[in-house]
Amino acid sequence: MNTVSFDEKTGMQALEPVKPNKLVKPGHIEKREFEYTRHGTQALLAGMDVVTGKIIPLIRDTRTEQDFSDWLDIVLTSDPNAAGWHLVMDRLNTHMSEAAVMKVAAIETHQRMNSASRVSQVF
Repeated sequence: MNTVSFDEKTGMQALEPVKPNKLVKPGHIEKREFEYTRHGTQALLAGMDVVTGKIIPLIRDTRTEQDFSDWLDIVLTSDPNAAGWHLVMDRLNTHMSEAAVMKVAAIETHQRMNSASRVSQVF
């Protein structure tokens, strides 16, 4: 049975146990094999539009400043009629990167010139 685990530094990992789990005897707990074969990693950037409940994902082989900037493009263009966006995220280095701040600033400047809508970042 293959599994997917999540690691803060590497992202999602596709794992496969080296040996199958041992059979469970009645009244005992399952014993799982601790050795595994790693089949690579992927980074998942995802957010949820709380109005629609829609998940906005981006899966990449890396988790860089550019990847996060690309995901922001997807989010902010997913609903061109939105009155504004509130982005709630942790203090991960890519979330506070120059590219992310510049992108939000450019969008906010453009929106202020064209309407009263706003994009906010909450860390």
